[in-house]
Amino acid sequence: MVLAGSMTSGLADEGSDYDLHAYTREAVPLEFRARLLKPRAIGWAGAKARWGYSTCLCHSVLQAQPVFDRQGWFRALQDRLKAAPYPDRLVTGIIQRNLPLLGANIHSYEHQIRSAFRRRDRVSLNHRTAAWLASYFDILFAANRRFNPGEKRLLVQVQALPTAPEEVAADAEAACTGACSLDRCVVDHLERMRTRLERFLRIQGLL
Repeated sequence: MVLAGSMTSGLADEGSDYDLHAYTREAVPLEFRARLLKPRAIGWAGAKARWGYSTCLCHSVLQAQPVFDRQGWFRALQDRLKAAPYPDRLVTGIIQRNLPLLGANIHSYEHQIRSAFRRRDRVSLNHRTAAWLASYFDILFAANRRFNPGEKRLLVQVQALPTAPEEVAADAEAACTGACSLDRCVVDHLERMRTRLERFLRIQGLL
């Protein structure tokens, strides 16, 4: 049993919950899980997006604190993860998978956001802008060879990175503020963010 999430990251506040993870050698029957958890659950946890948040599980494992680890299995898992260098192939894979989604093709998030803006569709604007930001930050953490911490308190995590595009925090704040605006399409700002990100990746030798 391990405690994970914001309670182990030093970023918890009065609204934070407790993330308890149970690791077993055997499969746990679904009926037992439902009987154990359903009466105590606030809601079902959603799956992470296919793009963005690529290495969140690794980050969660590293931040977790064992509550019961009789044979030291989880500590050994953490030690192996800490000792292993961040693979170059993983950096390249995350960049190659996420960067085209931002704006380089007709199916990109930027194209979808412009379509939503023309429809005056605030919900879609917010949803697609959030997806754009998830892929943007996935690239940024990979470029720094750091595991993605997820969306909570993300700007605090970003400001602690060794390297980042110029104006990254201000850019993200402006993107969030403009996400649902029907006065000006947020894509105009996202395109500038992408240009700065691509320049950053070239400087790092990753593009």
